[in-house]
Amino acid sequence: MDWGSQERVVIDLRPAALDSWPARDQADPEIRANSCVAFATTALHELKRFVNSIQDLSEASLILVTANKGATGIKLRHAILALENSGQLSRVEYRQLVQSGSASVLLTSTDLSWKRARMARIEASPQNILRQLQQGNPVLLGLELMSSLFFADQRGIVHLEDGDLPRGGYHAVGVIGQAVVGGGDYFLIRNSWGIGWARGGYALLSTAYVQKYGKLAVVVDELL
Repeated sequence: MDWGSQERVVIDLRPAALDSWPARDQADPEIRANSCVAFATTALHELKRFVNSIQDLSEASLILVTANKGATGIKLRHAILALENSGQLSRVEYRQLVQSGSASVLLTSTDLSWKRARMARIEASPQNILRQLQQGNPVLLGLELMSSLFFADQRGIVHLEDGDLPRGGYHAVGVIGQAVVGGGDYFLIRNSWGIGWARGGYALLSTAYVQKYGKLAVVVDELL
């Protein structure tokens, strides 16, 4: 996603070489990791550890050590514990282990522990999320899943609308920037629904939208 002439970018934590940050898609048959938390957690981990030199981490390997517990709430806790205790493989490493039939080695491996990260829960208010972004910290945001999230407009904006219908459950995204559009403040999010969603897999959420539907937030607190 490139910024438009009518969008004033305040913060953009994405890597300088965007093509070094691979697109994510939960429907990718190679990944087979239908977990929004794993995708959002991976985005945070990659940005905090590798900054402008992104390593392609494997969401599937994160799900492996969480016993496929991959949505929000208690399942988010499992993803955090997995990063703290077992770390996360790159996709290349994960493919090699799968091909060798020894993917379960990740559960007990110690030589991969350099990829570990400790994460911390924070208040999910727009003000606090902006404060974290200003400090260079991308944020995992758990949203109440509403119909509006499926229907971003041509600019990639997900609108706060009257009569919006809940779809049941929650959805996790990575908050990685902030911009001013038409005089309003918006957060840039990275989703895991493929490049066909919104603007190449990214979207803009207003602070009012986050205030209403944001339910939990997490940041990478420490790299181990």
